[in-house]
Amino acid sequence: MARSIEIAISPTGDHETSSLPRPKAAGLANAGDLAAAFKALGDPTRVQVMSLLLSAGPEGLCVCDIVACFLLGQPTISHHLGLLRDAGLVSTTRKGLWVFYAARPARLAGLGINLPLWRNDIRRSRCCDEDGSTSVGKVAT
Repeated sequence: MARSIEIAISPTGDHETSSLPRPKAAGLANAGDLAAAFKALGDPTRVQVMSLLLSAGPEGLCVCDIVACFLLGQPTISHHLGLLRDAGLVSTTRKGLWVFYAARPARLAGLGINLPLWRNDIRRSRCCDEDGSTSVGKVAT
């Protein structure tokens, strides 16, 4: 059965829709989250960082390990990581002096974002040990 739509045109030429159903915003409840995530992923470096973190698994990577994969300095990588953290795409864990970043794959999946995994080797540096202490300056016994 066909639905009819009535449109009344006022003398000024404006359209008035009398029987059109108003669109519901229920499907756009997460529009703000989606926009923030896409804004954070709007830079190729941040997309590559997210791919790297997804490949690293739930334990994440220390900033020094992330910096080692890029031709950018630590302050620039930290800036990108901060934007990803603010968008809720990565989580942080402090271990001693070091901050480890991990992707939040459930958050990405919940937003319908599917990123490819990092294809290069991930080299974990020895600058931070499991206990969070630095290996720089340690004397081998």
